[in-house]
Amino acid sequence: MPVTLPSDLPCRLQGIGSCSSDPLSFSNITSSGFHIDWKHFDPIVRARIAITGYIVQIREMGGPFHQVTIGAEDPSYDFDLLTPDTTYEVQLVPISSSSNDIAPSNIQAVTTLCGVPASPAISVSETTSRTATVNVQIPPTQDWKCSNITVYFQEEDRGEWMEEEELDPLEREIQIDDLIPCSAYNYRVRLSNYHETVFSNVSTVNTMAEGLRAVENALAISDASQTGRLNVSWTPPDTSDTACSVSHYMSDIHRSNTKLVPTTRRMYLNIH
Repeated sequence: MPVTLPSDLPCRLQGIGSCSSDPLSFSNITSSGFHIDWKHFDPIVRARIAITGYIVQIREMGGPFHQVTIGAEDPSYDFDLLTPDTTYEVQLVPISSSSNDIAPSNIQAVTTLCGVPASPAISVSETTSRTATVNVQIPPTQDWKCSNITVYFQEEDRGEWMEEEELDPLEREIQIDDLIPCSAYNYRVRLSNYHETVFSNVSTVNTMAEGLRAVENALAISDASQTGRLNVSWTPPDTSDTACSVSHYMSDIHRSNTKLVPTTRRMYLNIH
């Protein structure tokens, strides 16, 4: 029969099966396991009823119990290799070397988190000066055992990851437009189930160079102070929508063979 503890013993010393019907504390809950711990019986009580260890019983909701035996000096245990998004019932039974029959604790329930089996992956398949195509590989949704998966395509902006857009978990290709030539962009995919999050590799898009616009207002003026010298000026091309820089300019000059007036030749100037 269940042991009766001394009436003058404070309730906090009576422990499992007496004044604490839900003694287990759960922590470090993941998709594959959790940690449990509980308070020791007071040494006086433990000696009185000869506690030599504990049996921790665990089962999936409504299923058969499996058990593990733990020594009296270690009131904790880590469960692993469990199933994601599954409710488990746990019960604690003290072991006594005497003839005392110690009542087990109440059955307490804990649910593992929804699991993330693998990280996604992305790669760049095609790039132009202003567009890119990115391929996405997302683990099949049936592997997650979750209904609350969210997938986000992210772009890095000055060291911060911004949520670009939410994707359908079945999406496999992303078209990116309105990029700037001669620029580098970093992208990744974030998968989340509100409890756990994984990220893909970071993929870099390097946009191609784009042909510059022609220079305008090219003008060559004879230098009156020095015979045979031309002063050349022009308006540089607009580069406000490109990161491609102008490294240098080249000019071509040739004369026309058509006579305008005696001893005068027309000069042609090309700048590129």
